[in-house]
Amino acid sequence: MRSVFIALCLLLVATAPSAAETAWSDVAGAAGVFDGWAKSGGGLVPVETRLVTGPDGVISGTYRFEQANQIFHGTLSHGRATGPADLTFIWHDDWGWGLLILHFDARFRQFTGAWGPLDDSAMFLPWVGMRVEPADQ
Repeated sequence: MRSVFIALCLLLVATAPSAAETAWSDVAGAAGVFDGWAKSGGGLVPVETRLVTGPDGVISGTYRFEQANQIFHGTLSHGRATGPADLTFIWHDDWGWGLLILHFDARFRQFTGAWGPLDDSAMFLPWVGMRVEPADQ
Protein backbone atom coordinates (compact mmCIF):
# COMPACT_ATOMS: atom_id res chain seq x y z
CA MET A 1 0.00 0.00 0.00
CA ARG A 2 2.84 2.39 0.87
CA SER A 3 4.45 1.76 -2.51
CA VAL A 4 1.20 2.61 -4.30
CA PHE A 5 0.86 5.86 -2.33
CA ILE A 6 4.44 6.87 -3.10
CA ALA A 7 4.03 5.97 -6.76
CA LEU A 8 0.89 8.13 -7.00
CA CYS A 9 2.63 11.09 -5.35
CA LEU A 10 5.60 10.79 -7.66
CA LEU A 11 3.30 10.48 -10.66
CA LEU A 12 1.55 13.71 -9.64
CA VAL A 13 4.88 15.51 -9.50
CA ALA A 14 6.17 14.00 -12.75
CA THR A 15 3.05 14.83 -14.76
CA ALA A 16 2.37 18.24 -13.25
CA PRO A 17 3.07 21.37 -15.27
CA SER A 18 6.46 22.95 -14.65
CA ALA A 19 6.78 25.79 -12.16
CA ALA A 20 7.09 28.15 -15.13
CA GLU A 21 3.64 27.04 -16.30
CA THR A 22 2.04 27.35 -12.85
CA ALA A 23 1.68 30.80 -11.31
CA TRP A 24 1.94 31.24 -7.55
CA SER A 25 -1.48 32.87 -7.72
CA ASP A 26 -2.86 29.42 -8.62
CA VAL A 27 -1.85 28.06 -5.22
CA ALA A 28 -2.36 31.19 -3.10
CA GLY A 29 -5.49 29.54 -1.66
CA ALA A 30 -3.26 27.03 0.11
CA ALA A 31 -2.29 29.56 2.78
CA GLY A 32 -3.80 28.60 6.11
CA VAL A 33 -3.57 26.35 9.15
CA PHE A 34 -4.11 22.61 8.74
CA ASP A 35 -4.42 19.93 11.42
CA GLY A 36 -3.61 16.40 10.47
CA TRP A 37 -1.11 13.62 10.95
CA ALA A 38 2.05 12.23 9.50
CA LYS A 39 3.72 8.88 9.77
CA SER A 40 6.89 9.17 11.80
CA GLY A 41 8.86 6.98 14.17
CA GLY A 42 6.85 3.90 13.22
CA GLY A 43 3.47 5.44 14.05
CA LEU A 44 1.12 8.31 13.30
CA VAL A 45 1.82 11.64 14.96
CA PRO A 46 -0.42 14.72 15.10
CA VAL A 47 0.95 17.57 13.02
CA GLU A 48 -0.08 21.20 12.56
CA THR A 49 0.97 22.72 9.23
CA ARG A 50 0.92 26.50 8.70
CA LEU A 51 1.32 27.89 5.19
CA VAL A 52 1.67 31.63 4.55
CA THR A 53 2.04 33.75 1.45
CA GLY A 54 4.91 36.22 1.64
CA PRO A 55 4.91 39.74 0.20
CA ASP A 56 6.52 38.32 -2.93
CA GLY A 57 3.63 35.86 -3.33
CA VAL A 58 5.76 32.82 -2.50
CA ILE A 59 4.29 30.30 -0.07
CA SER A 60 6.38 29.00 2.82
CA GLY A 61 5.45 27.54 6.16
CA THR A 62 6.08 25.94 9.50
CA TYR A 63 4.91 22.78 11.18
CA ARG A 64 4.91 21.22 14.59
CA PHE A 65 4.37 17.65 15.66
CA GLU A 66 4.44 15.62 18.84
CA GLN A 67 6.48 12.46 19.05
CA ALA A 68 7.57 10.54 22.16
CA ASN A 69 5.91 13.20 24.38
CA GLN A 70 8.05 15.94 22.87
CA ILE A 71 7.04 18.82 20.57
CA PHE A 72 9.20 19.40 17.49
CA HIS A 73 9.08 22.44 15.22
CA GLY A 74 10.09 22.65 11.59
CA THR A 75 10.11 24.93 8.58
CA LEU A 76 8.89 24.55 5.01
CA SER A 77 11.02 26.50 2.57
CA HIS A 78 12.05 26.61 -1.09
CA GLY A 79 8.38 26.24 -2.03
CA ARG A 80 7.57 25.45 -5.62
CA ALA A 81 4.22 25.21 -7.37
CA THR A 82 4.19 22.00 -9.39
CA GLY A 83 0.56 22.24 -10.49
CA PRO A 84 -2.61 24.27 -9.91
CA ALA A 85 -3.16 22.61 -6.51
CA ASP A 86 0.28 21.11 -5.86
CA LEU A 87 3.19 22.39 -3.82
CA THR A 88 6.63 21.00 -3.06
CA PHE A 89 8.76 22.20 -0.13
CA ILE A 90 12.00 21.44 1.62
CA TRP A 91 11.20 20.47 5.22
CA HIS A 92 13.73 21.04 7.99
CA ASP A 93 13.59 20.15 11.70
CA ASP A 94 15.68 18.60 14.49
CA TRP A 95 15.64 15.25 12.67
CA GLY A 96 17.05 16.58 9.40
CA TRP A 97 15.62 17.81 6.11
CA GLY A 98 14.04 16.49 2.94
CA LEU A 99 11.17 16.86 0.50
CA LEU A 100 7.46 17.43 1.22
CA ILE A 101 4.98 17.05 -1.64
CA LEU A 102 1.40 18.32 -1.07
CA HIS A 103 -1.67 17.89 -3.27
CA PHE A 104 -4.73 19.96 -2.33
CA ASP A 105 -8.37 19.43 -3.14
CA ALA A 106 -9.92 21.97 -5.55
CA ARG A 107 -10.93 24.37 -2.74
CA PHE A 108 -7.71 24.04 -0.71
CA ARG A 109 -9.61 22.66 2.29
CA GLN A 110 -7.38 19.62 2.72
CA PHE A 111 -4.23 18.04 1.38
CA THR A 112 -2.62 14.67 1.02
CA GLY A 113 1.09 14.51 0.86
CA ALA A 114 4.27 12.58 1.30
CA TRP A 115 7.54 13.44 3.01
CA GLY A 116 10.95 11.88 3.02
CA PRO A 117 14.62 12.31 2.22
CA LEU A 118 15.68 14.01 -1.00
CA ASP A 119 17.65 11.00 -2.17
CA ASP A 120 15.27 8.06 -1.59
CA SER A 121 11.61 8.28 -2.65
CA ALA A 122 11.12 4.68 -1.44
CA MET A 123 11.28 6.05 2.10
CA PHE A 124 8.47 8.60 1.67
CA LEU A 125 5.71 8.55 4.30
CA PRO A 126 2.20 10.08 4.37
CA TRP A 127 1.43 13.60 5.65
CA VAL A 128 -2.20 14.83 5.51
CA GLY A 129 -4.07 17.90 6.75
CA MET A 130 -7.48 19.53 6.95
CA ARG A 131 -7.92 23.31 7.08
CA VAL A 132 -8.84 24.72 10.48
CA GLU A 133 -8.45 28.42 9.65
CA PRO A 134 -6.99 30.83 7.13
CA ALA A 135 -3.42 31.91 7.80
CA ASP A 136 -2.65 35.30 9.29
CA GLN A 137 -1.28 37.34 6.42
